[in-house]
Amino acid sequence: MPAAYAAEAEAAPVRAPGEGDAHEVVAVRADAGDSAVLTCLRTHGCCVLLDAVPGEALAEARAAFAPFLQEVAQCWDTDADTLTLASWRRYGVTRVPRVNAGKKNVHFTPDSADGSASLHASLARLAAVGGFARLLSAHAGARMSLTESGVSLTRGRGAGMEWHADGGVGEATVLMSLEDVPAARGALGLVPGSHAFYDADACGEDGVARALGACSGRVVWNAYRAGCPVLFDARTLHAAADNTTDELRCVAWYIYNADEEQQEDEHALSDALRTIAVSDG
Repeated sequence: MPAAYAAEAEAAPVRAPGEGDAHEVVAVRADAGDSAVLTCLRTHGCCVLLDAVPGEALAEARAAFAPFLQEVAQCWDTDADTLTLASWRRYGVTRVPRVNAGKKNVHFTPDSADGSASLHASLARLAAVGGFARLLSAHAGARMSLTESGVSLTRGRGAGMEWHADGGVGEATVLMSLEDVPAARGALGLVPGSHAFYDADACGEDGVARALGACSGRVVWNAYRAGCPVLFDARTLHAAADNTTDELRCVAWYIYNADEEQQEDEHALSDALRTIAVSDG
């Protein structure tokens, strides 16, 4: 990630509710009600939803993921930076692309090849408990469906990610950890309001630079807490700091998309979002 922001992430990580800037700007307690969450999403393009998934559900998911993470630890060749999972079919793994040095995205399929429950099923249950689809659908004004899930893995001393957006209108992302992730293991950076300015049709870095400029470089940092998902419009700029520890960082991700026939209506909201962002900031 850019050196200027890496320094900021180290100097001002989010630590706990009320103690860091992200929790003052873009965090909402799950029991505050949908309207509070939607106001945060529409204004900032992102929302840290505090205590959305109960401990019992998280414990069940951790148990399901434990064998998978044990195999990851054993099979990751740090010298070659390759990860070959012998039991990938059992977990429902479809592919494991490299994202950066020491960082990989694991993609799950809803059905594993041997008929057992894929890890996608475990993540989908957490999403249902947390009401992700309901909240994102209300935000988008369209029915949003979970289309893919997986986990982002960063080995100890692995690299983070540069500023980027995940998609365009009618798309959303949810990131959530099953356990607390200290900031040193890789905090999440967010640019509130950037969803209103990011143009998915612009060329890569140009689109990112324009959105960052429009938001005057305003950045908040979030250290993941177990069961506290981060919901955001796919156009919201975000980044990940390096993992400066020797521990594996594992963060679950969810991709949501609006029904195709409803996506055209979403484009009409872009100008309104820009107006809201400008008037708010």
